[in-house]
Amino acid sequence: SLAKILEYILEHHPVLIWSFFFGLIVASSYVVSRRVKKWDFSRAVALVTGIGIAFYITSITPSETTGAAWFIILAGALASCAMILPGISGSFILLLGKYAFALNAVNEVIITSLLLLGVGALFGLISFSNLLPWLLRKYHDATVAVLTGFMIGSLNKIWPWKETLETIVVDGHVKPLVEKNILPAVSDPSTQFWLALLLAMSGILVILVIELVLNKPGNKT
Repeated sequence: SLAKILEYILEHHPVLIWSFFFGLIVASSYVVSRRVKKWDFSRAVALVTGIGIAFYITSITPSETTGAAWFIILAGALASCAMILPGISGSFILLLGKYAFALNAVNEVIITSLLLLGVGALFGLISFSNLLPWLLRKYHDATVAVLTGFMIGSLNKIWPWKETLETIVVDGHVKPLVEKNILPAVSDPSTQFWLALLLAMSGILVILVIELVLNKPGNKT
């Protein structure tokens, strides 16, 4: 229902949509980190490990990823895993650079792409729904700490302001291949700094309000 709107904003106002997602993931990482029952050195190492892995992946993954069937299935599997991970949004599909691809597949009803994403999503749900409970039973705090690190590290990918270092031509369109994060000029209207900041704060507020509502007495199962 929101695919067309999101695709339009992603194409014409990328700074704004990434700012909102940035806020969502910042708040989600905080919410998930609170589920660690006891922080100690080993949990801190797990957190740093998760951050390092996610940061490394987002640093080496180019903006234009392969369109091979296996990679689309992998993206669908990881995206579905994000649905059942505590507090994690679709950050994993963003890591793989397939967010715009998935939106386009929905909007244009590209059956092959949708089937591949669906197969991946089904496989991810079936496999991870069995693995995650086992990890949480055996290594609850370490698992949650790593997941928190994944979210924090993934912020590298969706930082709203970037400078394009290399480009690639795909189907006649010039797309960024290598980018680096930059600090926005607050006084420059083109950076949309204040509106982006407002949207990031809105994303944080959305997660915190949801968490507050879910943790109200009588709402817990």
